[in-house]
Amino acid sequence: MDGYLSHLAVVNQVNTLCKQLHHDVQTLTNHKYIAHQVALLYQSVNQLGNVKALLSYRNNIEGMFKKLKAALELTATAGDSVPHLPDEYKQWLLELTVSLQAVMASFNPSFNQALLPAAAFLQQTL
Repeated sequence: MDGYLSHLAVVNQVNTLCKQLHHDVQTLTNHKYIAHQVALLYQSVNQLGNVKALLSYRNNIEGMFKKLKAALELTATAGDSVPHLPDEYKQWLLELTVSLQAVMASFNPSFNQALLPAAAFLQQTL
């Protein structure tokens, strides 16, 4: 049961980070912390283990992270007072977060199966 709840917590963390990143990319004008948020998302995806559905996301983030970070640093050194993402990286992050949230939502039925014995036990004791 502990493993189930901690796993579910990581799924929630991935969902929350995706929503936050999606929102920040669209609404903020200062993208100073976007690279940090992407790193947190990557760590959260890694905590879910070697799930086949997530391997492409991990590889995608690994491949884009240095480029994204360099693009942010470039805008900061180019005379802009605040770093901002170029449109291509915004689009990549928007697509990544939407797609990753869809994968997380597809995990829910399998998570419910693991909880059924515990739910049945709780119903018997009430």
